[in-house]
Amino acid sequence: MEKIPHIIHYCWFGGNEKPELVHRCIASWREHLPDWEIREWNEGNYDISRFRFTQEAYDHKKWAFVADVARFDILSQYGGVYFDTDVELLNPIPEAILSHQAFTGVESAGNVSPGLVFASVPGFHFLETLLENYRKSSFVQEGKVNLKTVNSYTTELLEKRGFIKNNQYQVIDGLAIYPAEVFCGYDQDVHEICITSETISVHHYANTWSKKTMKVRMRNFLKATFGVEFYRKLLVVKRKVTGKIS
Repeated sequence: MEKIPHIIHYCWFGGNEKPELVHRCIASWREHLPDWEIREWNEGNYDISRFRFTQEAYDHKKWAFVADVARFDILSQYGGVYFDTDVELLNPIPEAILSHQAFTGVESAGNVSPGLVFASVPGFHFLETLLENYRKSSFVQEGKVNLKTVNSYTTELLEKRGFIKNNQYQVIDGLAIYPAEVFCGYDQDVHEICITSETISVHHYANTWSKKTMKVRMRNFLKATFGVEFYRKLLVVKRKVTGKIS
C-alpha cells in the first residue's frame, strides 16, 4: 500500500512578510518532523490560473481562498501533509495516523477543517471530488465575492457520504477524520487554546477570515474581567435568548 510522502506543504501567496507566529509554527514542523521536506507554495511556483476560482481570488487579494484550492491540487499531485501557516506542532504525527491513505481533523465547532491538517497519498480520490467542486464554482458570483469557506465545502461533501458532526473519529471513503482535541487544540467557543494528552497540534486561528474587531474586543474584555467560565455561561444564556450559536 502506498504511504503518505514525508513532505509538508504550506501556501504563502501575496508576498507579504511572514509574522513571528508563522516562523514559529514552521520551526515546530522542523522540530517534530525533522526528516521531512518542507515546501512553500506561492505565485512563483504554483499556477494560479489552473482554476478560475484561484485566479479570481488572487485578483481580489484573498490569499487564503487561493490556498483553499491550491492545497488540494498540490496534495493530489505530490501527496504529503498540508498545514495552515498558523498550525503549531506539539508532537510528532504517530505512524498509526500516517498509515492512512488520507487524514484530516475537525475543529471544535464541528466542521471538518483542512487547514488544521490534510494529508494524503498522491491521487487520493476524494481530492478530485473537492477539486471538481471548485472547478464548478467561482470566487466572483454575480459581481460579489464568494466567501464560502473551505471548511464548509469539505464538510458538506463529506456529509453527503455519511460524515456526522459528533466530534468522533470517523473514516469516510478512506479519509480518516480525527476529533478536535487531536489536530485543533483550540476551543472556538471561548477562543482559548485547549490541549489534552491526545493533542498533536494547535491551530492558532491567527488569520481567521471572518474576524470582527469589535466582537473580538468585547469577548477579550469579558474574559479578562470576569473569567473564561463566566464568558462560557454568558454564551449559553445568549444562545437561549437569540437561538444563535455564534
